[in-house]
Amino acid sequence: MTTYSEVQNALGYIKKLSDNDQQLIIWRFVDGLSPQEISENLQQNKNAVNVMVHRAVSRLKNLAFR
Repeated sequence: MTTYSEVQNALGYIKKLSDNDQQLIIWRFVDGLSPQEISENLQQNKNAVNVMVHRAVSRLKNLAFR
């Protein structure tokens, strides 16, 4: 079970990301959109979206585990 403080910590790290990275993280992991759905929203190639999400997650991990 995730605690309130863990959620607050995660949100703090997410807020340190760029607006684009924040949106990708929210769409993918909060809203549960597939890479295909995100690619349609952004009018981008699905493979490009996969790379963008992967990089956003990597940046988030770097912030959280410094």
